[in-house]
Amino acid sequence: MPPTGRPLTLTPALQERIVDLVKGGLAPERAAQSVGVGRTTYYRWMQQGAEEHHPDPTAYTLPQLRKMAADQHVPLGNLGPKPTRAAIANLLTAPSPFRDFRHAIKTAEAAAEGYILGRCIAAGGDDWRMWMTILERRFGWVRPEPEQQPAAGQGTVDPHQAIAGARARLLALQGGRQ
Repeated sequence: MPPTGRPLTLTPALQERIVDLVKGGLAPERAAQSVGVGRTTYYRWMQQGAEEHHPDPTAYTLPQLRKMAADQHVPLGNLGPKPTRAAIANLLTAPSPFRDFRHAIKTAEAAAEGYILGRCIAAGGDDWRMWMTILERRFGWVRPEPEQQPAAGQGTVDPHQAIAGARARLLALQGGRQ
């Protein structure tokens, strides 16, 4: 972990290290911590990436804004034959390393989830418990509360009778063979 008070810079190399760890299945916050990025810094970067900012039209030339529009696949046809810098800027989001970081993290999380889910399915096969776990965790399904056991003498099952009944059914299924 870097010394406290020392600001970290989000570099492409640092982003790549964090994203690779997330792709491998590590939670994003833990991935950031493992390379020395504190929890507060990680969440600040993610928040900065989530905030949409339009570029300052005075900071860019018209050709630069047109290129940004093309890079972001923003059609400018509705703005008329001579769109202003301000009109184009209102349609765009400013380039931001934090936006790229957030997008890369979200993409890596989705890739890791897909990989892990695929592995679970391959390993679980027809095991209903695996499918139930996926339904519970992914889709919020909730298992019903277990029914209360009846009080003694009120419909309780004698375990010896249950075992004897199970043996009889098994014997019948096996065709009477032992």
